[in-house]
Amino acid sequence: MGSNESVLFYFLKAVKRFLLSIFEKSGYDYLEDEVFANQEATVLEPEVSGIESFSNYMKHYKEVLHVERTAVDHFK
Repeated sequence: MGSNESVLFYFLKAVKRFLLSIFEKSGYDYLEDEVFANQEATVLEPEVSGIESFSNYMKHYKEVLHVERTAVDHFK
């Protein structure tokens, strides 16, 4: 094995070990135990203005979805 092949081999082995260590746990458990282990949880309630703003955005988004569909159909 050449020098570059050797480095690639060990890199891929390390990636494999890393991926196996992640997937031994569920995604929720990994996040809970590894990523957010020492974090305090804070729950924020949405503000009325934010809800209204998002609702307005979604209304306009849905109104123009036909434009996106037409463009996609055109390029098929």
